[in-house]
Amino acid sequence: MDEKLLSTKEVAERLGLTVTTIYQYVKNQKLKPVYDDWQVDETMLFYLSDVQRLENQRPEGYTTAQVAEELGIHQTTVSKQIKEGKIKADKVKYKGRMTYFVSYDVLEELKMDYNNNRSNKDYFYQKKWNYYLYQPFTNVKNNEFARVEKITKDSGHIITDNGEQIKFEQLKEKGFYPREKYVNLNTINKPGDISFQFKLPNSLHSPVYEVIELFYRNLSYKNMKLFIEDDYINIQVKPVLLKLSNDVTYTLLQEHVVKGKVTERHNGILLDSCLESILIHMNKEQKRRLKHESKRNGITVDQLIVSIIDEHYKE
Repeated sequence: MDEKLLSTKEVAERLGLTVTTIYQYVKNQKLKPVYDDWQVDETMLFYLSDVQRLENQRPEGYTTAQVAEELGIHQTTVSKQIKEGKIKADKVKYKGRMTYFVSYDVLEELKMDYNNNRSNKDYFYQKKWNYYLYQPFTNVKNNEFARVEKITKDSGHIITDNGEQIKFEQLKEKGFYPREKYVNLNTINKPGDISFQFKLPNSLHSPVYEVIELFYRNLSYKNMKLFIEDDYINIQVKPVLLKLSNDVTYTLLQEHVVKGKVTERHNGILLDSCLESILIHMNKEQKRRLKHESKRNGITVDQLIVSIIDEHYKE
């Protein structure tokens, strides 16, 4: 017998798993011992080639990047919640790296939890009233300033400079009107998005809110997402040219971009997703396998190809 054999402990160490998990792999026929009658001397041995095949086989489930995209949160937040035990994930050795994978069932539960938790607190646009989160208001009677502080499914409220909360239903009675009404723009079909993260400001007059107003003005709710998490405002916007020249705004965007690129142009500020298209040709069997794998993982073919490329270069 020329091929190298590995013990259960050696396989576990190589795959970054526990011995108990290796026994489970054998029980589920995911890994086959060299000898079927290993129970006689209670020693399991495995061919190195079988272990290598398992080592390079992509585990079922979603990476932290894919989970983040599905939930609309940052990848660092997913990793943090996995380490804190808030998200159940399996850490396995894949292509020489220890990688977290989240199962399909766990991701579906997370989606439901996030949707339920955000049903009353993370709306940033109220269609019935046509109001946006943090939209500025002014009192026509005394010129008092206010912003939308919270939006729910059916209503919301503003908060004034004096700290008073006023429901949408009472605004006209109290003399509050929007400083600006944002126009609903067409959907931008450019691929990808640019992500920003801002610390939740203490002042209603913070430049951060002015940047958000700029997004509303240039994108409207159709081309962006906004949600609050751990005292941070997270914003995802479609690629766009912001037609203004403002050093303060440009610096603020540069300092808080977490995905994508911010570039100053002669005619404004360009927000670029940095995604480029590439045309490739493959045979029918390769295409079928890609479609099957993407469907099995619940992602698009584009996302699958990008993940394969990322994993290749990480290796």
